[in-house]
Amino acid sequence: MASFLFVGRRRHRVFGHRLQGPLAVCLAALLFCSSGSVLADALSSAAELKALSVATREEASKIRERRLADFYAAHLSPLMNPDALPGLDADPLAALFDSAHLMVFYTGSSRYLADLQRIASALERKRPLSVSEGKHYFGALIQTRRFEAAAAFAASAPLAERERVPLLRPAPSGVLASAYRVSAQADVLEEVAPALSGTRLVIVGHPLCAFSQRAEAALQTMPGLPTGLRTRTLRLAPVGQALYLAQLREWNANHGGLEILLTRHERDWPMINDWATPNFYLLQDGRVVDHFSGWPREGREARFREMVARFEHCLATACPGTPVEGS
Repeated sequence: MASFLFVGRRRHRVFGHRLQGPLAVCLAALLFCSSGSVLADALSSAAELKALSVATREEASKIRERRLADFYAAHLSPLMNPDALPGLDADPLAALFDSAHLMVFYTGSSRYLADLQRIASALERKRPLSVSEGKHYFGALIQTRRFEAAAAFAASAPLAERERVPLLRPAPSGVLASAYRVSAQADVLEEVAPALSGTRLVIVGHPLCAFSQRAEAALQTMPGLPTGLRTRTLRLAPVGQALYLAQLREWNANHGGLEILLTRHERDWPMINDWATPNFYLLQDGRVVDHFSGWPREGREARFREMVARFEHCLATACPGTPVEGS
């Protein structure tokens, strides 16, 4: 005769054997504790991942990303089985949501966005996303350049504050775009492929970064810079979970010839290993031959002039030899 184990008001067939007394109680406790274990693992691992992101703050971005990815793969990915997610309660799902969002934030990888999307779908079956979760989900879609998905989500979910999702003008067929040009009149992004052939100076900066502002002010008043430097300098705003189109549009309108383009994806720029602002990269045919970061209050004129001297050398000789990394 088939036998059943009663847990709450439900009954479960267990291996076709009759279970009763202490054995039935122990198995019921095991079923209850397994969900508690997932909650504990999710909360603990999410907290450890966040702590690791803080502890690695001063490390190079690629090293930091690798350490976060390794921890995530070891401790959080096993909890994200797509078949198991719908069975989790809201609390572990919320902890997993925060972890996947953190990974998107630091890496911009579509892999972690896919995790985030699956978790958000499972979480919404338990309860509506909170305002904070909605903001983070929208930001992750913006960061990974899923503009259509971001617009659809914004139309269906109440968000306390959000920027408008821009219209996208794709690059012509065959053009490998790596950046966006911000329209001067509207929230429109045009895909472009900035030239990287020959000798180029790439400045990673942002109008809202005080250090970038300080650097730009110094460069515009620095005497004796070669005339060709201006036309061979490319300014890039890094990828983030907000576009700041109004601020970029204002900067470009007020600084003729110093246009800032918006980075499309970090992977389009494999030679750039640090997207903090400001960073300065001297490239020869897309290869880094000099690099330094930061612009403190006392300035870095001497270091910038070293880069300019190398810039002039590269123009004349195409920079033969081994690339030199600056500090």
